[in-house]
Amino acid sequence: MARPEVKGSVADRSLLQAQRQSKRDLMTLIATGQPLATVLAAVVRDAQCQVGGRCSIVPLAPGLSPCAEVQAGTPTASLTGFDAVLAAFCRAGGPWPGAEAGLPLQRWVSLDLPSDAPCDRSSDRSSDEQGALLRNAALHAGIRSIWIEAVQAPDGRLLAALVSTHPKAQAPTADAIEALVDAAHVASIAIERERGSCALRDSQALLAAKTRALEATLERMEQGVLMVSPQQVVEVCNRRAIELLGLPAALMASRPTFTQVLEYQWSTDEFSATPEHFKAFVHAGGILDKPQCYERTRPNGVVIELRSVPIEGGGVLRTYTDVTELRSAESKRRTLELELLEARKLEAIGTLAGGIAHDFNNIMAAILGNAALAEQDLAQDHPAQAHLEQIGKAGRRARSLVQQILAFSRHQSDTRVHVPLVPLIEEAAAMLRATAGSAVEVALKLPDEPLATLGDATQLQQVLMNLVTNAHQSLVEGRGQIEIGLETVHLARPPAGLMPGAHVHLWVRDDGCGIDAALRPRLFEPFFTTKPPGQGTGLGLAVVHGIVKALGGAIEVASSPGRGSCFDVYLPMVEVDSQPMALDPDDATVPMGRGQQVLVVDDDEVMALLVQSLLQRLGYGAQICLDARVAIAVVQCDPQALDLVVTDQNMPHLSGLELAQALKSVRADLPVVIASGFVSEALRAAAAQAGVCSVMQKEQTLETLGTVVHAALNPKRQQPDQRHRRQRPLQRQGPPQPPHSEQCPETMAR
Repeated sequence: MARPEVKGSVADRSLLQAQRQSKRDLMTLIATGQPLATVLAAVVRDAQCQVGGRCSIVPLAPGLSPCAEVQAGTPTASLTGFDAVLAAFCRAGGPWPGAEAGLPLQRWVSLDLPSDAPCDRSSDRSSDEQGALLRNAALHAGIRSIWIEAVQAPDGRLLAALVSTHPKAQAPTADAIEALVDAAHVASIAIERERGSCALRDSQALLAAKTRALEATLERMEQGVLMVSPQQVVEVCNRRAIELLGLPAALMASRPTFTQVLEYQWSTDEFSATPEHFKAFVHAGGILDKPQCYERTRPNGVVIELRSVPIEGGGVLRTYTDVTELRSAESKRRTLELELLEARKLEAIGTLAGGIAHDFNNIMAAILGNAALAEQDLAQDHPAQAHLEQIGKAGRRARSLVQQILAFSRHQSDTRVHVPLVPLIEEAAAMLRATAGSAVEVALKLPDEPLATLGDATQLQQVLMNLVTNAHQSLVEGRGQIEIGLETVHLARPPAGLMPGAHVHLWVRDDGCGIDAALRPRLFEPFFTTKPPGQGTGLGLAVVHGIVKALGGAIEVASSPGRGSCFDVYLPMVEVDSQPMALDPDDATVPMGRGQQVLVVDDDEVMALLVQSLLQRLGYGAQICLDARVAIAVVQCDPQALDLVVTDQNMPHLSGLELAQALKSVRADLPVVIASGFVSEALRAAAAQAGVCSVMQKEQTLETLGTVVHAALNPKRQQPDQRHRRQRPLQRQGPPQPPHSEQCPETMAR
């Protein structure tokens, strides 16, 4: 009896060793990463060897591949149909009636399937239907008993069902149950490992895709990015950072330290002014881990904005942005804002100055006219002649000042012609030599070919005279050198306000005292001057600036204290006009009148009396009105009594144009002359449309009145486009002829 026990124990030990070896083989398959279908097939074969019958595994967890439905051997067609019904039964929850109530999952055993009602314990109608189908399929396949063991994850999730079918009705033994439990445990490990591997592969694929997207984004960024690890290694450096910092691509591909990057830049001119203590700090492994934001300009002129922020856990992220164009645009914007502010300031001052100059014009015309009349009335040896001469000089000087104010405020006619510049420069140089004497050396640098611009000769002469006068006044003790030059330049990057192309470059350079940098921005401000009282009005350079800008040019100043100044004027260049300039007809004889009656209309009584006196000395009869409305009444009283009307433009109630239009309705053929201190092309056009004979500069009344009146009374002798000639000063005439005796006393102002 003892021997069988020994034989039984040896057999048991052999069986136990075989089971352990089989389990080790299964775990080896799992550990070596064999496909899940292969591992589960081995599990099924091993379970089938231990429990008998036919075994299979039905996957139930979401996402588990259907290839996990494996069984031992090659099934027949009937078994294949039964397997499908069995899988549907398990997935419908038939074997687990307590799963919906949250009860623990357990094995399910049907000892005699044809007579058993496995679905009677389920309240789910679909499970009842699946149970009925299972019974029918089992009877058809010759299956009597079914053992099902749940394959669960460690957290209790249902992964699969391990099914064992038998052709006879029988209950599982303890060894069979243990074998099924062990097989379900191994299947659980294999399935969980496969699911973990799949999740790992998915996460790795997702990480790789995100990494590629991040690398592509970094390479396409217009912003440089550089990331330094806590160990000072450059982990990330995109293409833009290499371009902006001028770093070698080979160096950055070797994952250098941040110290190596800085050492390379120190070997160039990138950080020529880096403090030595900072270099020592970096060499010692230090890294600035505080937020920073600053700009620096590279040797190639590129302005880079650098931002540095610490990374959580250590390291630094640095970004580099090219802000060259942005800073250039901001600088241009600030320059334009300053120019706009300056233009508005000059415009406001010019408007004020123009208004003052307009009224002052009338006063100076009256002073000069009456002084001239007084000179003619007195004998040449009269003691008052010297005083009248001084009055005339002072008046002409004041009138010149008014012209500068009007030029600054642009209240002048905009008639432009081709003006050769060389003769104007030579004339200005000659006047400077005559004024300054031998103490000043005047040097000319003029081109061989004639150069011209489109403008007004008088205005350009004024520009030259103001510049050379300013240069002369800046010389120390009145001694030094003044250079006047002219050339053609082709400006690729012209000053503000000029178009690229060919320009005339005019400059006036002196070696005088120079101008401090803090004062240069104010040079062209009206009434600003650095000269002592009595030596400058502060309008010369303001007038130059206004004229040059009005002619479409630009002016620049280069100066430093003790080294003199240079004023550069750029004007648009035009071809020299082949037609010679008309001679100045200053020697023309002033035509005399023959008693024609002229009505003078002006709200300024002094100016009206002056014009009346001038007309009477020229042989005309003259009467005045201080109100345009009174003038209309005078003409209406006797329309044929007058031969001409001379009227001011700017008057209260009615302007000169409005008066001319009103007089046309009374007498259409009555000639009208308008005098104005501000003669523009717009005024000339409006006057021509209103039928006005001529528009006269009011400040030139003394010089041009006789010619203008004669031309208005004799239109056939005057060419339509001929300019009014400047007449000689009035010569002493006989007693004036009396005006018409037939007048309307109630409407006459005088």
